[in-house]
Amino acid sequence: MTQRRGQSVAASGWRGVLAVFFLALGVRAAYLYQIRPLGFIEFPLSDARVYVDAAREIAGGEWLAPREFFHAPLYAYVLAAIRALTGDGLIGPRLFQILVGAAGCALTMLLGRCLFGATAGLAAGVLLALYPPVIFFDGLIQKTALEVFLSALCLWTLQRCVGPPPPTASDSEVGRYGWLWHGLCLGLLILTRQNALALVPVSLAAALTGRTQNTRLKRARSRAVCVVLLLLGVLVPIGPWAVRNRIVLGEFVLTTPNLGQNFAMGNRPGSSGTYETMTRGRGTGDLEQAAWERDVSRALGRPASPREISDHYLQRALQRIGEQPGEWLRLMAWKFGGVLGAYEWPDTEDYYLYLEHVPAARWMDRAWHFGVLLPLAAAGVWLTRRQWRQIWPLHAWLVVNVLAIALFVVFARYRSPLLPALAVFAAAAGVALVEAVRRREWRRVAVAAVVLLPAALIANGWWQRPRRAMPFAHTNHAVALANLKRFPEALREFDAALALDPNNVDAHWNRGSAWFDLGEYERAVADYGFAAQRDPTFAIAWRGLGDAHLRLGEFAESERAFRRAAELDPDDPRGRNGLAAAVASQGRVDEAVEILAGLVKDRPTFAEAWLNLGNAHLVAGRLDDAVAALDEAIRLLPTYADALSSRGVADAQRGRMDLATERFRAALAADPSHRAAGRNLIDALLQQQRVAEALAEVRRMRSANPQDAELRELETQIEMRRR
Repeated sequence: MTQRRGQSVAASGWRGVLAVFFLALGVRAAYLYQIRPLGFIEFPLSDARVYVDAAREIAGGEWLAPREFFHAPLYAYVLAAIRALTGDGLIGPRLFQILVGAAGCALTMLLGRCLFGATAGLAAGVLLALYPPVIFFDGLIQKTALEVFLSALCLWTLQRCVGPPPPTASDSEVGRYGWLWHGLCLGLLILTRQNALALVPVSLAAALTGRTQNTRLKRARSRAVCVVLLLLGVLVPIGPWAVRNRIVLGEFVLTTPNLGQNFAMGNRPGSSGTYETMTRGRGTGDLEQAAWERDVSRALGRPASPREISDHYLQRALQRIGEQPGEWLRLMAWKFGGVLGAYEWPDTEDYYLYLEHVPAARWMDRAWHFGVLLPLAAAGVWLTRRQWRQIWPLHAWLVVNVLAIALFVVFARYRSPLLPALAVFAAAAGVALVEAVRRREWRRVAVAAVVLLPAALIANGWWQRPRRAMPFAHTNHAVALANLKRFPEALREFDAALALDPNNVDAHWNRGSAWFDLGEYERAVADYGFAAQRDPTFAIAWRGLGDAHLRLGEFAESERAFRRAAELDPDDPRGRNGLAAAVASQGRVDEAVEILAGLVKDRPTFAEAWLNLGNAHLVAGRLDDAVAALDEAIRLLPTYADALSSRGVADAQRGRMDLATERFRAALAADPSHRAAGRNLIDALLQQQRVAEALAEVRRMRSANPQDAELRELETQIEMRRR
């Protein structure tokens, strides 16, 4: 292969770089335009929601990030900065990410040019620019777009440090001070993906063995300087976060204290190697972190620190591996197959679901996916084997990343740091094979095929999953649509999930929630009941069943369902809260008060329990106790419309109609559609002979519900009273 390694960008011009950048940007912009109808675009779920919420708090002034935030931090701060510039919408982050993604493709081109020449570099940039999974990642509210960019940047800066000296005088110090820049890039990657810490030894080895001065004394001194600069560069980004952890968590942790949880999650007995929620219906990071903390705190008999939680799960996972090494080795083999396979293992948002909405990407994916990329890259590794002394850091980067993914949890997005290196090797193979064919070097072509075919079998073998959307992908999309009140679309997505798996518990449960929100309580009972029957341990399905029965006035059935939910998950306050409501609805107010008093003792920050405790005291005529409970609910949530409305009722019962009116108005300010607060405000105004204001409030409510016969009749009565 003709090589021109070390060639500067200035020597060959910026045309290729700009061409790759704008090609990648244009493709991503077109893709982003086509996915705009998806529910995920406006309503992110799971980790995406955690990042959005953390960014909101950071942008609001909580610069150290919430204590319960245990994700890699860099992306949250990037989102916060974008939010400060563009507002709270999610189009700003997505536009930023397609720019970053396009820049990552341009950097991949530069990396390929440094290693294998201008033609291979251009091919590498184009291959990554048109690679459908990367285009998909760049459109997600996820840190993956940063990972691809930072991985390409790390590899490019590393190659400039270990490769031949650049020909330009301005770059003469890159071999020494370049290590500082490479360390900075690596530190930023670590703040984006914690397992990038495993790459530090690769860079250290490169710093110790790379080019330096001629004499032995100078060589040792120069290498020491390179190592120091590298480590300094790494510490500059991660040092402040380690200090933050010491301040906020009370412990010194370099990145995030969840290594043990992540390791245990991917190495549990019977695990599939990918993510599996610990408790059905509790699949978000914040809920799982709270569950981990509760479990370890109970085991210790005191509140557990974040490091203790991580250590507990790591030790437990290692103990299980020691007890069943054969099963663990089979699991590891399966996970290596997942890392190297063509199937894009999904997280909350499924790559194949997006392809259903973007025809061009779907057609591109048929010819250009991981099952094609990996064999081409394997051929490229073989064809460039004579250069291994110069490019071994690239080999080590791939090996370490594959191991780091397989040891924990397999997701398609977790292998994103592999993609720039794989694209470069694939491009090198393509250029070499074209040249070999042109020169009629058939033996070289045959040898490359011998390497390519086994890799193709590994990536595309019969043991790989079918490359199509899974039922949970349609379910998650339906949940996002339902949260946006796009119920017809949500119900169609639930139907699609159930067409693939009619007995899917999660689809039935979530569809029950959609029916509940639509006021279709009988249908909600049917879906919740199906989910609870198929999985009798599914506490949240029992709780939903209790809520639906409660709305239908079937109080005994509601009580039975809530009791079952509370038995299955005593840590879920909403189950006990619902049980109290069902009991109170049957006239057993004192029993409801007892349940709620125990609940607020266990969960003093659960505002809804304080509200219901206050309402129960109101029914029993204990105004002082009611006021105390309702005031606590309002203290916890100052804009809690239900609590403000009930507090107004308490004031009205005390004869303080002026205060009651203020409370009802505050409730409506928090939630203009709050019907009870509106009716209570009308009654309070009428009792104070403020008929004109009462009429104005009725008309306001009617403007939002023009077909409401009850409001129409009330308006007529007040108008007659006014005359």
